[in-house]
Amino acid sequence: MNVKTKFDLVYDRESGLYNVVPLRAGSLKAFEISKSDQEHVKNLVKIYGRSKNHFAEKIINSQISKCKVINFPRYPLAGFMNKDKQMYVNVGTLPASLPSDYTPADVYSIFLYTIALGGFIKKQPFSDSVEEHVSAYIFSVFMRVFGKRAGLIGSYKNLIPKLRFLIYYYVHIAFFGFRDTDKERKKISLRTGFSDFEDTILDFDFANTKGFIKSINDNKLIPLSENVFSSKIIRMGGVNVLPLFEDLSRFFAIFLAVTVSGNTVFGTYLPKINNELYNKLVYLGTKNLNKIY
Repeated sequence: MNVKTKFDLVYDRESGLYNVVPLRAGSLKAFEISKSDQEHVKNLVKIYGRSKNHFAEKIINSQISKCKVINFPRYPLAGFMNKDKQMYVNVGTLPASLPSDYTPADVYSIFLYTIALGGFIKKQPFSDSVEEHVSAYIFSVFMRVFGKRAGLIGSYKNLIPKLRFLIYYYVHIAFFGFRDTDKERKKISLRTGFSDFEDTILDFDFANTKGFIKSINDNKLIPLSENVFSSKIIRMGGVNVLPLFEDLSRFFAIFLAVTVSGNTVFGTYLPKINNELYNKLVYLGTKNLNKIY
């Protein structure tokens, strides 16, 4: 599996946002919330875990003391790991501004997200066996969100195999770190059953999300730009869902966070895309989380 350095679709001011933040604890200490607020936040986490009997309660309780809680609005995602492998829960992304207004579900979801993310980045537990499920889910998103408008569910359904190939190939390269070679193209061609390369433009950087989106647009499958894509996904699930399309560790951390009922940070839309695949991916994420902790 591959851990992305910088996001292509999520920005820090004008440049791509770091996945693993290249700052040491000393640089981030000024953003830590007070000890009393940290205690309050962590109590909310424990309250939710006990009351809901959530599957990750024991793991979260075992790791909660290892998380630093910060209010870091400049970083628009709910959690991250820094260069020293310290986990940071970012309450600056919560809809409420005061700790007294935080909900147990929202706080629990961002702790689960951060703890899962930290473990997945450090241990990189996912084997290539999960690739098919990840690719199939992202394909489902494109068909559900963009397919009908682009005519892929009607007049132009003959273009679906090409779309499937491009998505599966992007996941293969960007999420799992394979090199873009003829050998790998043939491998994904066999996997997806697509072989019509004479009429397919493949001169793109498939390790880059912008390049992948451009491949879909330039092959005239879906009229799409990075801004149109990002805006649609943010409206669907919020900015915290956007890295699902860029990094494998974030992908599974997001899926686990969505299991927290009542949370407003990650939304509830992911199961609606493809409930069977969603449940399978939650199972795979949970299985690998249990391996780590």
